Amino acid sequence: MALYASYMTPISVLDVQEEGSEVARRSLKSGEESSKRQQKKCFFQHFTSSWMDAGGDINDLMNQQVANVDECEQLCCEHSECQSFTFWRGHTCFLRATSRTPRPNGESFSGIRLI
Repeated sequence: MALYASYMTPISVLDVQEEGSEVARRSLKSGEESSKRQQKKCFFQHFTSSWMDAGGDINDLMNQQVANVDECEQLCCEHSECQSFTFWRGHTCFLRATSRTPRPNGESFSGIRLI
């Protein structure tokens, strides 16, 4: 069973870095800042231009204003029940207790927790 619909394009972290995203900009910071970075605790399959359908409000864990998609992913990583997230480009992060097939939406970016 695929975790995404045929119209969705899953992307890797490398794809995001190649496009000059926030992740790529952070990876180019000085060696001193890089050494302070903590090792990642969890990993996500990312989907561009997608909205993670929660299957109803009961599966919404929280929503919060954040500065970027990296902060949204970190919130999901730190929340024990979070299985997926959607970062809406209006700077709102939605955490979900389920991971369903993402729906197309040009104003958002989603991730499904893998580990």
